[in-house]
Amino acid sequence: TEWGEVFNVKTVPDAQILDGTGKKAMKDLAYTPQAIGFHVDNPYRDQIPSFQLLHAIEHCTCPDGLGPCPSCSVVNYAVDGWYVAERLREEDPEAFELLTTVPVRFENNGGDGGTVIFAVKPMIELAHDSGGEQRVVGIRLSP
Repeated sequence: TEWGEVFNVKTVPDAQILDGTGKKAMKDLAYTPQAIGFHVDNPYRDQIPSFQLLHAIEHCTCPDGLGPCPSCSVVNYAVDGWYVAERLREEDPEAFELLTTVPVRFENNGGDGGTVIFAVKPMIELAHDSGGEQRVVGIRLSP
């Protein structure tokens, strides 16, 4: 990616982040104090990342030294999207079909409105495996 193999996400308000030239950096939820919900990074790319693990290394400091405490807002969660998609296929085939056939536009305007990267794809992407079965090969979730 344009960020390299390792990307250090820091929760710092956009107004304080400079791009090295003294200008404000592009807007990105990763640089805000807001919680980042379940999502897939770069759903507007073709091909999307197949696996990413983004996690907090340092949590907030709690009065008793243990965390997370009520004042903490950083907790790591992970979801196995492939498992969820397969469960959906079993439990609600109609919903699974909608999510694998209805195209959705995913877009990133570069944070400055000057560049656009987009893809129009279903939220769950399928491909035939060597045995002719359709399998999940990509998940795009960007609420």
